[in-house]
Amino acid sequence: MARSSTESQLATLRHLRGSPNAPQTIPALAELLRAKNLHGLAVKMAAELADQLTAKELAPQLTEVITNLLTETTPPPSKRDPGCEGKTAALKTLVAWEINVPDLYLTATGYRQLEPIMGGSIDTAAEFRGIAALALAFSRPPNAIITLIDLLADTEPKTRMHTAIALGTWRGPEAMPVLRLKAHLGDDDPDTFAEILAALLRQDEDQIPFVAEFLHTTNLTHAEAAALALGQSKISSALTPLINAWPLLRRTSIATSLLMSISLLRTQPAIDWLIDQLAGGEATATQSLDIFDVLALHKSDPKLLTRLENLIHQYPHLQPPFRQVFKKH
Repeated sequence: MARSSTESQLATLRHLRGSPNAPQTIPALAELLRAKNLHGLAVKMAAELADQLTAKELAPQLTEVITNLLTETTPPPSKRDPGCEGKTAALKTLVAWEINVPDLYLTATGYRQLEPIMGGSIDTAAEFRGIAALALAFSRPPNAIITLIDLLADTEPKTRMHTAIALGTWRGPEAMPVLRLKAHLGDDDPDTFAEILAALLRQDEDQIPFVAEFLHTTNLTHAEAAALALGQSKISSALTPLINAWPLLRRTSIATSLLMSISLLRTQPAIDWLIDQLAGGEATATQSLDIFDVLALHKSDPKLLTRLENLIHQYPHLQPPFRQVFKKH
């Protein structure tokens, strides 16, 4: 029995993936991407291989493939590219290469692909629109900031989250007030809200006091997002608001996240503060274990290990949690 065209395409791609550095691989990929009715799974595999090879000469073919998948309706998108996986992978590759095709990106920001699920339907193009938002931040077509504002109000969390990341990289004064307003309004999705606060800090380190205000809200999801945004910023001055929030949050469900955020700063004062919590005797047994856990981020540092070994020698009750985390016997 003859194999279907999709099976043949996938077989070709598996062969090319097995010899990525062969001289015929990139020309063969270009030829395959020009095929009619290319299935989404084949597009995904081809785009990922092209990205692996940094074969930027394939950008025109990937652009055309995405355009065809957006405009051709026979077979329907949910059949030809289920889950929007092919379009998303191809767009990710173009964005990774910073290929400047703003018309395609603008079209992509308005695309939706509803697919049936039990009891209704789901929009599988949410990430696709979000990746397009990232592209607008560097391609900057006219009214790009307006489109990004609209995407920040998208119904899908994945789209909003990527849009927040895009606004964090936006060069210009327009992004800051948009992000601050969105932070005040909040977001139902914790990951999206965390990215909004992180985007503010990427735009301007002076936003630390504003982000730190959310550490003191009664909404622990927002407080956790603020803590992680501050920690992941790697800004040394973020330590003060984080440790000031510890007395308020140490007995809440986000205490571990706050400790992790302090450790993520990767500064000597942050490490010193964590060790002081162990030596001070105020940390509970659970908190001591959590502190050792977050200090394990730095376990490749021999000076830290020496400090911790000296600490548990001085405070024997800390030996069990230390050994549990650092596997010392």
